[in-house]
Order: sequence, then C-alpha cells, then structure tokens
Amino acid sequence: MVGQRARNARAICTRVAAAISKGGDAVPSRSPLPALLPALSLLLVGVAGLAWASVPPARLGGQVVVIAPPGTSQIRTLAMVAGAQGALVAPGRFANIAIATSPRADFAAALRREGVWFVFASPRLAGCLGAAKEDPAL
Repeated sequence: MVGQRARNARAICTRVAAAISKGGDAVPSRSPLPALLPALSLLLVGVAGLAWASVPPARLGGQVVVIAPPGTSQIRTLAMVAGAQGALVAPGRFANIAIATSPRADFAAALRREGVWFVFASPRLAGCLGAAKEDPAL
C-alpha cells in the first residue's frame, strides 16, 4: 500500500516537472467567471431595483418622461403624446423620448395604449448629473 502511494506520488511529480519544463503551468488555470456569475447577477438586479425605487410616482397633471420603442421618429413620439391627449413639455435627447404633461388621471395608461413602452415621473433634477438647464430656480 505504501509502495503504491509512493509510485503515484512519483508519477505526479514527474508529470508536473515535465509540464513545468515545457513552459506550461503545473496546475491548469480555471476561469473565475462561473464563480462570479451569481454575484454579478445579484449586482445587476440590485442596481435595477434601486433605479426603479428611486423613480417618483407620476402625479396628476405632473410631467412624465415618455419613452417610445427604439427607432420611433420624433413625429411619431409626439403623435403618441397627442393621441393620449397630452401636451409636449420638451423633446428628449433621442427621437423616441419626450417629456409631456396632461390633466388626465389615466394619462400613463393612455400613452401605453398608444404604444409607448415606459412612462414615469419626470425628475426635476437630472439625477447624479446635476440640475436641468431649464430649471429657473438655479
């Protein structure tokens, strides 16, 4: 039994020495990605949850950010707002984004019926980037 263990240990040492002499690693390297996937997925879910929780609820008559499907023209986005009986406050940086308002209580639902993907309350400040340029309070 002891002789068998000694032969096995010698065989392992011989293979390791041969691998090292050829310039290879003695122990094959493993990618750390599979071990990190659960942590990365929890991080993404947590950040998405924090972003969703930080969006204030839409108020009656308040301004909302309207996000239409990607590739929607600015005219089509404005037509969606008008179709939901809303008014344009400001166009967004992209053609499919606009800031709108309406006195309707079901304005967000009406926008979704028009084909808008996302509707949420328009923040007065631009998040971490500071105040919006049109804010007269500054």
